[in-house]
Parts: sequence; structure tokens; C-alpha cells
Amino acid sequence: MRSSIERISASRWKQKARKPLKTAPQLVNAIAVILDAPTFELVLTPEAALGIIQKEINRKHWAKWEVEDIRLVYTPYWIFSFDVTAEGSQPSGRVALNATTGEVDEFVPQLLDRPFKKARQTDPKSPKAEVESTNISRKEVEAVAPAKVAAAVGLKKDTITVSAIAKYYVPFFRVWATVPAETGDSYKINVDALMGAPLGSQAIPGKEKGMEESTEETFDKLKSPAGWMSLINDTGKALQQGGPGGLLATPLGRWAIMLAVILVLAFFVFRAPNVGAECKPADAYLSAPEFVFFGDTHLVPKRTTKGEFYIEGTCTFTNNNRDPQSSCVRMNILDGKLPVAGNNTCVSNLVAGGITEKDFRIQWPGKVQSTYVLETNKVV
Repeated sequence: MRSSIERISASRWKQKARKPLKTAPQLVNAIAVILDAPTFELVLTPEAALGIIQKEINRKHWAKWEVEDIRLVYTPYWIFSFDVTAEGSQPSGRVALNATTGEVDEFVPQLLDRPFKKARQTDPKSPKAEVESTNISRKEVEAVAPAKVAAAVGLKKDTITVSAIAKYYVPFFRVWATVPAETGDSYKINVDALMGAPLGSQAIPGKEKGMEESTEETFDKLKSPAGWMSLINDTGKALQQGGPGGLLATPLGRWAIMLAVILVLAFFVFRAPNVGAECKPADAYLSAPEFVFFGDTHLVPKRTTKGEFYIEGTCTFTNNNRDPQSSCVRMNILDGKLPVAGNNTCVSNLVAGGITEKDFRIQWPGKVQSTYVLETNKVV
């Protein structure tokens, strides 16, 4: 997989040699497209987007996959507010309408609540960026939006009114991936270039876990008391049922399985990665465990003077290699399974055996009734 990422990075994202232009403004105008509506400056790189997709595919237990193509695409959206006039109905809200396909999108409006830098042109460093066409005009939005929203919330069209219609272009890294490599099907995944949400990855089917995947999952469970309780429960059920082929039904068989598990776990414990990365919120931003000494925790964000939520914490990077290394971590704030905010924290030239700590802060317009958790993904 690493060779695929390197091949994509080298062949698709490096601009071919050109004659140097005289001034910087000429360079920008030569490779950037001026848009008719605002967009956002990129936060993620193509490599970071591929790293996010790789993690999603690994969760489906596929070891090998290939990148067919990756493109930076600017998709136009009509974003608008809606009000429900029916009694006892749902409150007002904001949604987006894909101006190319006409599909309703509830994720895109969240980008407007984040402090992303806006622009009026495509990324100057991405000369092959594509801008999708606007197939739905503003007048058509005024006509079809009430029906689209009514269908989404399960109400009548006459009870929906829309206002504050605005157009934005949202940058996505559009990736076509073959899973599994060579013999699998092709899947299209859109990773937004701001928060890193892998939209479309749910279509990739899961694979039955092999021995290595099952062992790594067991090792992950051993990192928390709640995981220990889950393993004890699963082991008890297996002992009662006699295990596969009755192997666990005898004392000798149980000792053999236990010894094998210990050896495998020892392999994973002493196998250190090149760069270890761990990001934790400060204790002031974490709830108490679900139980007295163990259990799940969730975020307890603080509020800014403008009412937005935020957390602060520290990422610790450890270089276990003999050479200097660089590493990046992607952190997402999740409301359920939906990412509502994100942050990238990176270090470069981390000396051999060195440890570096970097503080982070994530801010977002949250909801009081939501329960948030922090997800950390090592990208590079």
C-alpha cells in the first residue's frame, strides 16, 4: 500500500516542469481557478486523505487495497436555513443541497460553523483541481428546497419555508479504491479536505477477521479495564461451550491456548512502531469513568465567550527509530459517529529516541444535549 501512495503522490500531485513565470501573481492566476462563490483553504493533504481511507479500510479487516485515482474536486452547494411552521414540529435548522446532484446534505453546513479560512479560488498548489458544474440554479433551489427538506424530516412541503440561501464550494479529495487489491470492486470515497470525514467508506464490505486481526483486537481491549471485562466475559462463554472442536474442554487444551495468546501478545507489546503518538485531552476536559475505577469517558468541553465549545490537551510523539522522523496525528471530535470538528498536529525532524510534546486546541459550535468523544488517528 505504501508504494501505491508514493506512486500517486509522485505521478499525480507533482506539477510538471514549466518555464518560470515572472511574478507570483502570474503564477497563481495560471494554475488557480477563480470561483463564483466562496470556498475554503485546504487543511488536509492528499497523503493525509489516503491515510484516513487506509484506516477505514483496515477497520473492515482488508490488508491489501489499491488506489485507482485521487483528485481534488470542488463541489458546489446551496446552503440555506429552513423553518417548520407546523405545531409540535421539529425546530428550525440548516441544510445543504448539492448543486450538482440535487442531494440533501446535513454534514456540509457544519463546515460553516468552523473557523476555516475562506478563499475565492481553487488551491494554487493543485493545478489539476476540478470544479464541478452547478446544475441547480438559485431559483430552482427556492422551488425544490421545501420539498427536499420535507421529505428528509417527514413533514408536508407546505409547512417548510427556506431563507438565507448562499452558495459555497466545498473541497474534497475524491478517491477511487479497489478493495481487495486486483480482485475486488471499485469504491468512490470523498474525504472532505477540511475535517477529513470519509464519506462513502460505509459501502465497503467487511471481511471476516483473520488470526492477526483478532489478536490485535484482543491487544487493544487489554489496554482498558472495560476491555478486560469484555475479554473475561467472552472467554467464559467459550469455556462453557467447549471451544472450537472441544479444544477448550480439557485443562491441557486451555493451557495450550493461553500460552499461545501470551506469546502472540508479547510479540505485539515489544514490537514498537517507528513513531509512537498519543493525544489526550487535559483532565479538566474529561468526565469521570462510567464506573468508579473504569469504564468509558466522554469530553466535557468548556465554552468560549461566543458560546462555542473547546477542549485542550497534549500530543506526545516518541521516535523509536535510529533516524530522525516526522509524524502527523488527526484528531476528530465525534458526536456519535459523525465528526463535527477536527485538528491536525504534526512534528518534524524528531530526533532518534526523542520525545516531543505539542499542545492542541479544538473548537467547535456544539450542542448542549450532545455527548462528544475524541478520536485519534495516526496519519503519517
